[in-house]
Amino acid sequence: MACGVLSRPAMLGRPHLATLVYMLVTALARPATAADAIDYEAPSPCPGADAFADAVRSRTGREPPGARVKITRSDGAYSGVVAVEQGGRVSAPRNVTSASCADVVEALAVVVSVAIEEERAVAEVRPEAARPEAARSDAAHPEAERAATAKAPPSRRLVWGLGAGAEAAWIADAVPSVRVVAEVARTHEGGRGPRLRLAGSRTLDGSREVREGRAELTLTKASLELCPVEVRPTKALALRPCAGAEAGILDVAGSGASLVRARERSRPWAAVSLLGGAEVTSGRVSLGLEAGAALPLVREAFFFEPDAAVWMAPRVAVLSRITAMVRFP
Repeated sequence: MACGVLSRPAMLGRPHLATLVYMLVTALARPATAADAIDYEAPSPCPGADAFADAVRSRTGREPPGARVKITRSDGAYSGVVAVEQGGRVSAPRNVTSASCADVVEALAVVVSVAIEEERAVAEVRPEAARPEAARSDAAHPEAERAATAKAPPSRRLVWGLGAGAEAAWIADAVPSVRVVAEVARTHEGGRGPRLRLAGSRTLDGSREVREGRAELTLTKASLELCPVEVRPTKALALRPCAGAEAGILDVAGSGASLVRARERSRPWAAVSLLGGAEVTSGRVSLGLEAGAALPLVREAFFFEPDAAVWMAPRVAVLSRITAMVRFP
């Protein structure tokens, strides 16, 4: 007669069963943290969601509400956007840009803190929400009151640029020249601010002919220009006015068969200028077009003896330029 062995399912002892139940109840009863209410996305090495929540809590003394935070990195700078969810409403997104991700996180925390204080102020004017306890709570947090009127700190940095281009000046006829440009601009959120440009240029062909002979005019100059403001119809297009001053040397050499003695002369050149321009930017590279006028401060005249006029500085010289720039960082 065959004998079988009946297997018995393994049973958990009471101590093990109690441990499992305790772990399950603890996991289910764990309170949600402030960071759990925040939809937070940021690249490394930005501060995390807990650091963002702590920054809001330190300003308001309250747990942060639901918020959507997204930080991205582009062209060496960090851009952050936040939308706050409270009272059944979602605020309009706010944007902050800076070279430091920590500064972006700090500025976004200020934005959320201001939203919390605004919501609290609205609740206080409602009759059903006006309670003595709420007034005492507000008085206990003076820093939260200051945060209510704070604005996100502006993000500013310096941007350097180098470029080259061509200029045409109508100082009798169109005289072309080549230019080398160095530029520094102070940026802010949404675009660039004031910029300062230093340029050097030299004319390529400035010959003038009369019956008595031929004169070669060469203008070598340096200019300093300030563009105080700019308007951006689009992210890639910038419009700006610029004013500047320039100084240099005007060299003239005469030649001709009728000349008894050829001479060369060098005279100072000085002028002030006013231009308007448009610039299109793609990444770090830009192409700009400018037009305007220069007012010579020194009006020299050249002639072949006895009285054959060759050239005289105009009262107003018309300018046009094209410039390619590379900027960094």
